[in-house]
Amino acid sequence: MAQGKADDSLLDRYHRQRHTVNVEYVQTLSVRNKQNFEVRDPAERAQRILALEATCADPMKAREYLLNSSMINSIRRAATIN
Repeated sequence: MAQGKADDSLLDRYHRQRHTVNVEYVQTLSVRNKQNFEVRDPAERAQRILALEATCADPMKAREYLLNSSMINSIRRAATIN
């Protein structure tokens, strides 16, 4: 792009990738983190911690959680968008 050798469709694809990943991953993670941060009820907070512990105890769930929270899945998803 910077050297004038790429087609404008490359920027269009980049926009589609970034927009889709933002909606599907970034916003979802941001909302969940905000909701977790705002929990004031000790019982609800304890319940969320138990749910996270259950995720950690299950290797398949733990792997999927890590792939999502580290944004690896978002990069994979972006690569599928043309």
